Amino acid sequence: MGESCEKLSEFSAARSHLERALELAKEHVELVSAALSLLSRVMISCGDLEEAQRLAEQGLALARDAGIPAVIRNALVALGCARFFRGHYLGAAACAEEARDLAEEAADHYDMARALILMGNAALARSDLDAAARHYGDAMKEAEEVGASYQRSMCEGNLGDVYLRQGRFEAALRSFEMDLDFVSKVGDRAGVALDLVNVAHAHHGLGNAEAALHHFEKAFEEALAVGASWVALSALAGKAGIIGERGDLLEAARLLGLAPRHPMSNAEVARDAQPALDFVRTRLPPDVLEEAMQRGAKLSLRDVR
Repeated sequence: MGESCEKLSEFSAARSHLERALELAKEHVELVSAALSLLSRVMISCGDLEEAQRLAEQGLALARDAGIPAVIRNALVALGCARFFRGHYLGAAACAEEARDLAEEAADHYDMARALILMGNAALARSDLDAAARHYGDAMKEAEEVGASYQRSMCEGNLGDVYLRQGRFEAALRSFEMDLDFVSKVGDRAGVALDLVNVAHAHHGLGNAEAALHHFEKAFEEALAVGASWVALSALAGKAGIIGERGDLLEAARLLGLAPRHPMSNAEVARDAQPALDFVRTRLPPDVLEEAMQRGAKLSLRDVR
């Protein structure tokens, strides 16, 4: 039940169920490790990255003590995800590579796909686009072997990120829209919000500022509704870029004071905010920029409409 809620973005319910599972499964190390790994993923979605990493490390330690390869693989992916969102990309890649090697030994296509996706994410974050595309392509093949439609769709969306970085905006838009269609059908509202952010970036790259702004605003509302704080912040960072380009530099600076400085922010939000921040920095005096950003930093997400 906890895993189902996590996929459906019901983060409060997921946390409650998983914490209850921890209480009930104290004598079953493999179940405790799995629950800790899932709870770590929920904490990532909620933006509590330090707690996410702590839980994942605890889950991996238990898994190694138990010596159960499948549980170790799962815990490694959980820890790798926590490290990734904290910006520790080499650490994330190390977890993913160990998980991939263990999955290869076990001929577990599903876990191979999960590990390869994480390897692709870490490569993409380091701007190694060729490696990222290769890992996502390999992950897609592994997912297709076992009919893992969720992982296959994730690869499609992640390839869109590669195309976006390459300036292939039409290809990126197609990939993001395909993934958006899938996550909409399965009811993954956090996934919907994230794909709306990505669709917005593709439209922005194509010069469709109005469509981009519309999708950033839709993404923000959807993310806020399900408690996906970091996705909401990413949407605000994208919106700030468009507002700044349209000439409202103070409002852009105010949003940028909230997005990358928010307690629930992460390395992905900081990356999304950087182009807009570079833009307004060249057009506002430093003291004016800082004052506007400080005003934004005092806001809560629900203050922004």
